[in-house]
Amino acid sequence: MTFAYSIPSNYSFDNFKLNKVGYNNPEKYDRCPVEMWGNPKYVDTAIRHNNNIIHSIKEKYNVMFIDQHDLMGKDLHWYGDLCHFSKEGTDKFIQNIVDYFNENKLIKNLHSASKN
Repeated sequence: MTFAYSIPSNYSFDNFKLNKVGYNNPEKYDRCPVEMWGNPKYVDTAIRHNNNIIHSIKEKYNVMFIDQHDLMGKDLHWYGDLCHFSKEGTDKFIQNIVDYFNENKLIKNLHSASKN
């Protein structure tokens, strides 16, 4: 899977502290500023580079792949901070995995399997 994250254009450490960035984290639960990882510009570049490597591994080795970054997008509704999901984002992240498994017929029907 690629790494889903969102750093909005209005992000700054001060805006983050003042809850003016727009992340969906009303309880301010377990949130971390981007600066915990480093300079926001460099963090964005590093994560994009990481995701590009994941894409190249997928292409080279034809492995199972879920592009969570693309599926989650940048919509702050899904994020409590840079990379931690809101409740709704967690549900979407899990649904993306379930959908992938269903679409690729990777889940056995447990009911019929238990009869064998």
